[in-house]
Amino acid sequence: MQQALLNGLKPHYDAAVFGKGPAACIFAICMARCGGTVLLVPPLTKSSPKPWGETLAPRGEFLLAQLGLVDQCLAGQHVTQTMLSCWRTPRLDKTDLALDPHGRMWHLNRPAFDQALLAHAVHSGAYILNRNSHRVSGISRQDGHWQITLASSNGEHTIQVEHLVDATGRSHSLARAMGATRILRDPLIALFCITEESGRDVSPLLIEPVSQGWWYSLGLPQGQFLAAFITDPKLLKLSAEARQSVWDTMLDDAPYTKNRLNASTNRLNVVSAESARLDQMSGEGWLAIGDAAMSFDPLSSHGLCSAIEQAIDAAEIFSASGDQAALSEFEAKHKHLFGKYTAQRQAFYRSVQRFSGYPFWQNRMLC
Repeated sequence: MQQALLNGLKPHYDAAVFGKGPAACIFAICMARCGGTVLLVPPLTKSSPKPWGETLAPRGEFLLAQLGLVDQCLAGQHVTQTMLSCWRTPRLDKTDLALDPHGRMWHLNRPAFDQALLAHAVHSGAYILNRNSHRVSGISRQDGHWQITLASSNGEHTIQVEHLVDATGRSHSLARAMGATRILRDPLIALFCITEESGRDVSPLLIEPVSQGWWYSLGLPQGQFLAAFITDPKLLKLSAEARQSVWDTMLDDAPYTKNRLNASTNRLNVVSAESARLDQMSGEGWLAIGDAAMSFDPLSSHGLCSAIEQAIDAAEIFSASGDQAALSEFEAKHKHLFGKYTAQRQAFYRSVQRFSGYPFWQNRMLC
């Protein structure tokens, strides 16, 4: 990978993808396999830790298998065929995934998973822009091509790119520069902590609702444990002490989660868990994929699978004609899928009848 960073930039690329997460890497892999040249433009700063990629739904393994990436990307990860929930009733139910036609659920060490995808993207032929020495100082459209101006200690120079892909996550920085805006359906947030889980088997995913939100917890590879409380964003206005108080109170109301969280939580992180999509996912010579295009409630486990599917679709479009009709079809398809997700999500929240009188659950019916 280091060699790819040190080799000089080409004057022309078939595509430049902004980001370096799963959507960006899958796009680069698929595009390179079709014979295209791809430039990966990673973010300037390291992204904050995100808990929601720590499960890969069964369809995710199926998609990775189609791409021949299971061995490389899931090595050392934890596979399971079980999840636990007391969503519709207070009774703890077990779901057996053994008969799922798409595969099994995986608990992921996300840094390791993302690094494996990035290494495979480079191995496939993608180039990585060295952000330590180059800064993107301008993007313009000229004569049907994109011109990306890069600034370095040696001055500025321009490379020509046929297609741009926004895989920058919820920041959607490229799409925002193209004039796209984010349509927010539900501004959920999550308080979460990651603790050590040494000395016991990896805990299955557990979903447990309470009056002000719901709990999500699972064991991770390498002896770690993730617990998250998903709730309304009003907690962002509270002090750290007040957030801890809400965490402790809601944990007392979640006996199954409390029983498995056997370590103190002296530092809570906050992350967005919002449902949202762009009003415009594509335009002349560009499109957005992954969380940049649409983001999902962690309850759905859609995030990673959707990112992989969109990346595959985008590579197929741009390795072919990349014309506006294909881009419009891509956008219509994924907006339709987001609409189906929204309806299914509302139905799922509506199924929790025992808390239906509380504001958190009433608000979900309006989103």
